[in-house]
Amino acid sequence: MSAALSVVVAKGYEHSRMDDIVEKSQLSKGAIYWYYKSKKEVYLSL
Repeated sequence: MSAALSVVVAKGYEHSRMDDIVEKSQLSKGAIYWYYKSKKEVYLSL
């Protein structure tokens, strides 16, 4: 998830939101949450 990495690098983990990742990835919120249930899961997958 290059979009997630980009958001975390730019904003830091604490200031990153799932909505930021959704917007950057251009995927639907449902598509992101299908694979990742939380911001922590996204972060751990990086």
